[in-house]
Amino acid sequence: MPAIPSPQAQLPTIQPVDQAVRYAMPRFHGLAGGNYYNDTSNHSGDWCALKAIGGDAVFTALKTNIQNLPNNLTITEDDVLFCRVESFTLASGAVIAYNTNIANF
Repeated sequence: MPAIPSPQAQLPTIQPVDQAVRYAMPRFHGLAGGNYYNDTSNHSGDWCALKAIGGDAVFTALKTNIQNLPNNLTITEDDVLFCRVESFTLASGAVIAYNTNIANF
């Protein structure tokens, strides 16, 4: 009878949890910084979240890694959209776009 491999032998190797937390936590807490936008220009960058501040943020264009997300999305004041954001254009309101890159952190 062939040997049955142990379940541990089939698990992928992952980084220790403390390394994963050190990598992820700055993004979730804004420690990588961000930019404030309150105009109707198109903005391109590499962001991990958008937070509506001072009122609702209404978009006319929004390019993210979320499939089928409408361009005319409205984010309610103080709500946060967590995703990879490549570009956006506001119709009204203001957002903080949180940086993804922590290289300069």
